[in-house]
Amino acid sequence: MLKNIKAKDFITIPNLLSFLRIILIVPFVCFFLNENYIMAAIILIISGLTDACDGFIARTFNQITELGKMLDPIADKLTLIAIMVCITIFSPIVLPVMLVLIIRFSAC
Repeated sequence: MLKNIKAKDFITIPNLLSFLRIILIVPFVCFFLNENYIMAAIILIISGLTDACDGFIARTFNQITELGKMLDPIADKLTLIAIMVCITIFSPIVLPVMLVLIIRFSAC
């Protein structure tokens, strides 16, 4: 699958939005761990909007790429993992539930 990825695939709007979602994980975690929950929530909203937009743009403008097919789910899972880790740090009592979710998602 990796050999089907072309250099031009990196420079599509949907793929750039997926890369942005991955980059947004860092400020989300920083804001959350510094108890700036409003900014953390804003970052998550932006991430969610870019997630919706990248798929729409890819389909509408025929910018579906092999890289995008891999990158979008990776960005989704990394964001979800970051959220789960932050929630577990905030409230360790949810650790058993998070472990079940991690096991569940690792099977996918």
